[in-house]
Amino acid sequence: MKKYKLLMLYLVSFAITANLYAHNIKIFAAQKSDNICGYVYSPGGVRIKNSTISVYKNTEFITKIKTDTKGTFKYKVADDANYRFVYSKNGHLAEYSVNKPVGKKKSKIDAGINNDSQIFAIKEQLDRIENTMRIRDIIGAIGYIFGVFGLIILLKKKKS
Repeated sequence: MKKYKLLMLYLVSFAITANLYAHNIKIFAAQKSDNICGYVYSPGGVRIKNSTISVYKNTEFITKIKTDTKGTFKYKVADDANYRFVYSKNGHLAEYSVNKPVGKKKSKIDAGINNDSQIFAIKEQLDRIENTMRIRDIIGAIGYIFGVFGLIILLKKKKS
């Protein structure tokens, strides 16, 4: 009977965490010329269409913009400031900051990159890599589960 309780506890905790991950929403944005372009997406890369995004300049609210039917947005920037894009709906919250996008000086690192489209593509690829699940993540999660069950067994043996 105790084995079934532990199995049920494991299955319920797995179902809860899988559900939470499914409702994770993210924003990606980067500068392209005088615009900040980006999109709102959920895990797996599914873009959220026709969503409303709040735009903040430094800490001040400026305006709301909408994503198009492809889930992308574009915002024209006019000055050297920090911009923050916030998506909030039905308890989901995602935000992304773009720091001082206009008038930036080239560093030695990005001197070989010719245009903003290349920088946008590199940032997009890094964001995609960061949000993918790797085998080490899965092995780490399995190790964590075994560790928790090991502690439970150890505590039960100490009681008896």
